Amino acid sequence: MHHVTWLRMRKACELLATTNLKVETVANTVGYQNPFVFSNTFKKWIGWRPSEHRSRMGS
Repeated sequence: MHHVTWLRMRKACELLATTNLKVETVANTVGYQNPFVFSNTFKKWIGWRPSEHRSRMGS
């Protein structure tokens, strides 16, 4: 499961940095039905919220 989560977070980072998709859409795209669970998981793995990642990446 660790590897699957890592792959999901990597893809989410890419989508957040290169698209204007809503965070909810990104969550669904990488396999999370609940955007709140996705956001919390993203913060644990990456260190900040998905919206903060997008801001930091300049998208």
